Amino acid sequence: GDYRDVDRIMADHARFHVELEPHWMTDTSGISEERFATFLETSGRRALVAERDQGIVGVVFIVEGAGIDPGQAYRPVFWIDEIAVAESVREEGIGRALMNAAETTVKSLGAKALCLDVWSSNARAIHLYETLGYAPFRQRMFKPL
Repeated sequence: GDYRDVDRIMADHARFHVELEPHWMTDTSGISEERFATFLETSGRRALVAERDQGIVGVVFIVEGAGIDPGQAYRPVFWIDEIAVAESVREEGIGRALMNAAETTVKSLGAKALCLDVWSSNARAIHLYETLGYAPFRQRMFKPL
């Protein structure tokens, strides 16, 4: 059941992002069982889940030392690779609880920073991250060629 729950949540997550950013995102599938297993088996990676009576309702994937490094003063750094909450329970504090659990986990591993990427158009997520104390430190730019 755990994999199927995570796959369903990741498919919800993918559909949300396709609706939010249709010019960037096109894939509405979840996560393959092989990709999920590979993620969990790779050193420096962790997945935390939020559960309710109906099963897993949220997941956060954490990666050590990935992404854009905020600088030497904040090493070791961990990244939120993905955070996803089942559509049926969004706006119920699951994302906040997952972020808090991720912070606790990486602090216990010696992290000095936890970073993430968020789409500029995802105002709801940006608001959540800001209320948790996250702030921009770098801007990515894009030009189609």
